[in-house]
Amino acid sequence: MAGAGVARDLALRGVSVALVEKADFASATTSQSSKLIHGGLRYLELFDFGLVRESLRERETLRRLAPHVVRPLPFLVPIFRESSRSLVKVRIGLKLYDWLTPGRTRERYRVLPPVDALSLEPAIRARDLRGAGYYFDDLLVYPERLCLENVLSACRHGARAFNYAHIEETVRDARGAIKGVKVRDLLTGRVATFGARIVVNATGPWVDEIRAMSGVKDRGKHILRRTKGIHCLLPRLTDRAIYHSTGDDRMIFVIPWREFSLVGTTDSDFDGDLDRLYATRDEVDYLLEEVRNALPDPRVALEEVVYTYAGVRPLSFEEGKRESDVSRAHKVVAEEGGHFLSITGTKLTCFRSLAAGLGDQVMRTLGRRGAGRTDRLALDGTDDEAPKVEARAWLDVSGEAAATGLDRETLETLVTIYGRAWTRVADLSGKLAGGSERLCPSNPDRLYQQNHCGIYRLDRPGDQWVRVGRKMPKRVGDVGFPLVLHPRDDDTAWVFPMDGTTVWPRTSPQGLPAAYVTRNGGKTWQRLDAGLPESQAWWTVKRQAMTADAQDPVGLYFGTTSGELWMSRDEGARWSCIARHLPEIYAVEVAELV
Repeated sequence: MAGAGVARDLALRGVSVALVEKADFASATTSQSSKLIHGGLRYLELFDFGLVRESLRERETLRRLAPHVVRPLPFLVPIFRESSRSLVKVRIGLKLYDWLTPGRTRERYRVLPPVDALSLEPAIRARDLRGAGYYFDDLLVYPERLCLENVLSACRHGARAFNYAHIEETVRDARGAIKGVKVRDLLTGRVATFGARIVVNATGPWVDEIRAMSGVKDRGKHILRRTKGIHCLLPRLTDRAIYHSTGDDRMIFVIPWREFSLVGTTDSDFDGDLDRLYATRDEVDYLLEEVRNALPDPRVALEEVVYTYAGVRPLSFEEGKRESDVSRAHKVVAEEGGHFLSITGTKLTCFRSLAAGLGDQVMRTLGRRGAGRTDRLALDGTDDEAPKVEARAWLDVSGEAAATGLDRETLETLVTIYGRAWTRVADLSGKLAGGSERLCPSNPDRLYQQNHCGIYRLDRPGDQWVRVGRKMPKRVGDVGFPLVLHPRDDDTAWVFPMDGTTVWPRTSPQGLPAAYVTRNGGKTWQRLDAGLPESQAWWTVKRQAMTADAQDPVGLYFGTTSGELWMSRDEGARWSCIARHLPEIYAVEVAELV
């Protein structure tokens, strides 16, 4: 998120920017977060008032810029007889939190007696309950979406963004000054040199590795302290977020997110392999045990865990402090005469203010003028001026529902993901055959969402995608559904409408993550996922000839949620990945997915 925010800030100032990501955008720390935009109530205990004030100001700003993904969320802080924090301490903390909030237009934060707390959340343990603090922060529904909005906005203002690209080395001139970087395309192995007067190292937990690779050591070997945090998802337990003090004097969240409760997080030093992160059994057991102390629900059990994930925080290096006591305040560490800037310690909430401050620093170093504008332009695909005051209203969508044939739940989902750009996506519902069908019965997302925004071609394998318009080449007919990336020769790939049988996970007899094919209308099924990336199963297509002179290889095609395309020419016995560089992080089979 930090790198995407910096790219957008500098692009809006007219600076030439290249953003390089080694995997999918938002695939590391951003996607493994607690999905909160919050002031940081706990940081008041550390007397970090500056961070809390900045976080609360940024929370209000992001509500204006991206109200479709940043939603108000009520919190309860239950205090029990055995809790390490008293009601008096919580009351003082909430008073400070309320006072530090810009505008203070919301409902006042306060402490509730046990009966009121239980009336709001009956799931809270009633035994020995002394009361509960009550306040508001915000839920970031899709952190990946907010990151992608920053990337797309930066590109609309002239930035170039490359994923699946790895920094090989920092390039220096004869005097030893930094003048750029060498980047390897991880899909083709080709190396290109990017000229740059300033290199911004926004690589999160990899900051020290990039510094070492670049030979940068003005501030010593380490400027980073890495701590690991895990989360697990349970069935929905509460309607409000619960902020609970643990037995070892830490704080954990139980956050209502979609149809789940998101539980997290742990906080422990980490020096392992950043590319092999996972939650351990002990870490999950720890979270579940602590949650049971506040929510004695039988569903708080290991067998009810839907899934887990783990991430690493790139905190600023501080010795002698407990992991959870290390400041989350961001720092921009300037080395190489201000031409190599490393970011440490940033909170997800403060990515925009971090980028604005770094942007000011870059402009001074370059000797250029240009004020930042990221606090004024919306992050919903429009880049319009955001209102100065947060405004939320219930919309009458009956007309849209009648015009599109979509139900209210689907319309709300489109607005949540795409903001004011939702109509561009909904317009496809009547233009793609079967496009208004659900991805699966329990998910309001529709198939046409995967086909939004255009047709692309790949001029060279692993290169950038080039938009060629909204219509298919005439020689292959009108746009249809499903659409599959299909290579015509060694150098060019097109998106073609495909005939044949499409198998969606919702109709698979054994459910995800398997892929199946049927050739008799669903009476019998054949499993085809041998050799495929199991956790990424999405769909499989049996291709038929499209034109009399088609020279394309006939085979089964399997798109993944990570933007890969797999192919089998022997009815699913063996598979090979034929494309990894689909345009966006959710790309499955087509174009710019927004």
